[in-house]
Amino acid sequence: MTLDLPFILPPQLEPLTTLKIWANWRPYGRQVRNPDGTKTMKVGKPPINPLNGTFLKSSDQSLWFPYETCRERIVTLSMARGRTTPGFDPAANVKGLGLFHGAVNDEGRASNLTTIDFDFKALPRDDARWVWARDWLRRFDMSFTQTSPSGQGCHVMGWASDELRSRIGATRPVRGCIDIIAQMGFLTITSVENTLRNLPLADISEPLAALLDAEGITAAPPVAPSPPGTLEGLEAYYAACRLDKRFQPLLCRTVEPGNRNYNFAVTTLAGTLKQAGATEMAAYQIILEATITRRSPPSAKGEARDDKLHRLFFGPKPIWERLK
Repeated sequence: MTLDLPFILPPQLEPLTTLKIWANWRPYGRQVRNPDGTKTMKVGKPPINPLNGTFLKSSDQSLWFPYETCRERIVTLSMARGRTTPGFDPAANVKGLGLFHGAVNDEGRASNLTTIDFDFKALPRDDARWVWARDWLRRFDMSFTQTSPSGQGCHVMGWASDELRSRIGATRPVRGCIDIIAQMGFLTITSVENTLRNLPLADISEPLAALLDAEGITAAPPVAPSPPGTLEGLEAYYAACRLDKRFQPLLCRTVEPGNRNYNFAVTTLAGTLKQAGATEMAAYQIILEATITRRSPPSAKGEARDDKLHRLFFGPKPIWERLK
């Protein structure tokens, strides 16, 4: 699996290009605390607005986009290499394509789109779940399947009944290695060369019902509010806007070189985000993608603003630890 080749949509998904269900995605890293107190960097692929790069909320269908709008903004790894400041990982600037589940076409079929996302990258071969997940993958052998962007998982896409989808909700994790994606859930899409099963989108209700029954999944889980200090993406942005009316104007301005203007602005923005309950990585990503970083000229010493932001957050004296 590579992100370095030109993107070609699998023909099985061509009928979905008429629907306004698309978005782009980008790699997004955040630190996760392990039970032993250590931290691990976890990289996700959340949906982003193709027009401005901000994070999207799956349940807000007004911010789902046409296929062509998102297709034009795909950034492959080779393209990202030419756009990345030396010393930073170009993979962080890759932008892929994805779709939301739940939209309805004239025949009503797309509303039943359901995906079984198998993730093997976190499972060693001696883990019993590896064999368990592999056996379930074999039972979903009747429908279109493609590898995930990491190349260490795969997506089985097909149709499922309303009754089964109502038991899933948006996304239902199973044993830490399967995600079942249904109502409003977002899915990354890879190019045609990553097709594993070159089959039409088929009805996967029978094996899906067996999986849900085997795991005792009878109803969609309740939606719980995010605890303090865990807000990500759009939720973190909106929370900061509500907390301080000056937050958005500062985020959307540019600063000139000299007089530590950028340092002051970043410290102010990060402080508001932390008070609003954002995670450190959410705050970093929001400021990184904002006008104040993307459009401001380099510092008086010639340092690019994204480089400076990275140093302020992750350098010898990280500002996040000093904020109240």
